[in-house]
Amino acid sequence: ERGVTKRLRTHNNNGETTDTASLTSFNGSGFSIGNSSSMNGNGINICAWSFKKAARFFDVVKWDGNSTAGRTISHNLGSVPGFIMIKRTSATEDWTCYHRKMHASEPEDYFVNFNGASASSDNATAFNDTAPTSTVFTVGASNRVNASGDSYVAYLFAHNNNDGRFGPDKDQDIIKCGGYNGTGGAGNFINVGFEPGFLMIKKINASQNAFFYMHDSARMMSSVSSDERILYGGATAAEFGGDELKLNPNGFTLTQGDNGWNGSGDEYIYIAIRKGQLTPPTKASDVFDILNYT
Repeated sequence: ERGVTKRLRTHNNNGETTDTASLTSFNGSGFSIGNSSSMNGNGINICAWSFKKAARFFDVVKWDGNSTAGRTISHNLGSVPGFIMIKRTSATEDWTCYHRKMHASEPEDYFVNFNGASASSDNATAFNDTAPTSTVFTVGASNRVNASGDSYVAYLFAHNNNDGRFGPDKDQDIIKCGGYNGTGGAGNFINVGFEPGFLMIKKINASQNAFFYMHDSARMMSSVSSDERILYGGATAAEFGGDELKLNPNGFTLTQGDNGWNGSGDEYIYIAIRKGQLTPPTKASDVFDILNYT
C-alpha cells in the first residue's frame, strides 16, 4: 500500500522515511533488498515475516485524517479484525493497537502502543469506543489515528473461530487472536486449535516487561523446551534465548513464570499464526528425510 523503499520502524514513533537501499521490490515469490545495513549488513543475521493479503487473514489500508470522531475506515478482511496496528506515517506518533481481548467486554474502549513497553489504556479518542465489524473499523479524533491533514496506515489481522475457510476443504483456521491469564509457573497451556509457527505475546495490565514478545519456528520455537530465540516487537534489542514455551499440536505451553509472558495474575494477549502446510503431503520427501553419517 505504501510502496517499496518506504520504511516505518516499530520500535519508535517516527513517521515514514524513504530508504532506497532497503526494500527495493515485491516479487512473485518474495522480495528484493538493497545494501541497507539494517536489512543486508555483511555478516549479520536477519529474519523477516511476510503476511499474504487475504480474506480472513490479513489486510492493509490507508487513509488521510480529518479530525472527525466516529469516522469509519473500510477494510477487505472479510471478517471482524482480531488485531489492528495503526501508524501515523506523515508525522511523529506512537503505534496504536486494538486487540479483541484487550478487555473482557469492551476491548474497543482500549488501545496499547506497539513501540516500547506499556499497559493498555482506556481512551475513547482512539477507536471511538466502537467495535470493528467485518467491513469497517472506527477511529476517533485523536492525532494517533485521524489528525486532519495527516496520513495513516493500518495493518489488520483476522481472528478465525472455526470460520477460517483455509485448507483443501476450506474449513481450517490459520490465525487466532486471544488472551490468557498468567499462572507464575510452568505448565500454563494455551489452546489455539493448531500448532503455531508465529507467535506474539504481550502483557496488558502493567507496563513492566510489557513488550510484544515475538517467537517463530524459523528461530527455534519448537515442540521441545529449548534455547529458542525471542525478539522484542517494539525495541531495537537483538534476539535473546530462553526456555519460555514449547509448542503443542493445538497450541503452546508456557514453561516458566516470567512476568513478560506468564506472571501470576497478569493479563496477556497473543496473535498466533498456524505452522506448516494445510494439505496432506504428496511426496515422502516432504515429510521424511534420512542422513547417512559417521
